[in-house]
Amino acid sequence: MVLRSTDDKVGVGTIAIINVITIWSEYLFASVLLTNPSARTLPVAIAEISSGDSGIDHGILFAVLSIATIPMLIIYFVFSKQITEGVALGSV
Repeated sequence: MVLRSTDDKVGVGTIAIINVITIWSEYLFASVLLTNPSARTLPVAIAEISSGDSGIDHGILFAVLSIATIPMLIIYFVFSKQITEGVALGSV
């Protein structure tokens, strides 16, 4: 597949970014299929932290949630121009 115009590159970039975000937050797949506790993903680990039997330590939970959002923020800030152009291109 050869991308000839800027519009093609913007569209493919937008789809790639949306797929990365979707794959990053795939909770159901990881919680059902990963049985080894050392292989669990970040969303599953956050769910286990937030569903403790002895109560929730909100400080640890908010620290983990803050750290978990950093990769998505970096991806968004790096590709924000492409995301905006892709969304605007799709609305026309």
